[in-house]
Amino acid sequence: MKFFRRSALLAPFLLTLFSCGIEDYAFLSPVDAGNIRVELSSRATIILPYITDDYFNHFTIYYRIYISNVNVESINDGSLGSINTTLQQDYNAFQPYVNSNSNNASASIRNLFVNRRYQTLALEEADIEQDILSDSAAGKTILLDFIKTADNLPPALVINDTRYVLRRNGSGRLVPENDWRFFNSTALNMTAPTDTTNVDVANITGTDTSGTRYTYVALYIVLAGADSNFSPIYSAPTFIGILHLPDQS
Repeated sequence: MKFFRRSALLAPFLLTLFSCGIEDYAFLSPVDAGNIRVELSSRATIILPYITDDYFNHFTIYYRIYISNVNVESINDGSLGSINTTLQQDYNAFQPYVNSNSNNASASIRNLFVNRRYQTLALEEADIEQDILSDSAAGKTILLDFIKTADNLPPALVINDTRYVLRRNGSGRLVPENDWRFFNSTALNMTAPTDTTNVDVANITGTDTSGTRYTYVALYIVLAGADSNFSPIYSAPTFIGILHLPDQS
């Protein structure tokens, strides 16, 4: 009888505990790295996963541009420091979080990128998160195309055979002011970044800063949404790759 009475007293507590949503844990799984393929350091194909979680709202792609005085054709983990030492530092800072299945239901992932001065990709023709990479994009394949073309096509996001011109993002002043496309231009690679100018750029590093300047972009993708309290949640980031910015003709 004592056991029955204790169980009867415990039952309302357990009911309250589980009705508070403790079993309803908000979690977004990251994009599988196996769904991403990079070609010639100029194109990245991403198969977006099917998402059935009600918490999910859209995909977000974070980027940062790095200026360099070396032209690396085949980019790998061992070549990052030679491109730009800040690139290596940023890459190392993100590695413990990449494709992690740890608790990520908070704004900490966004803060991680913001603190490293990463920005979110934008498009010229549409809202990338609410229109193009919304929950309706789940299960589709996208292409980030930075390849140099004879007719000087700007880097773009391609989905459903439609090409959307990629645009830089960020508060403050971006240089060149009249062209925020992802081209390697003199105005871009010769303007020293500050807290208010070219906030999405990491300047050239090292002892030799002369000669031809190249630019690279590092890219990561996350799932974004909101929990039952409307607080933002993010998946762990998945590294897309590092691509060359084509020279502007």
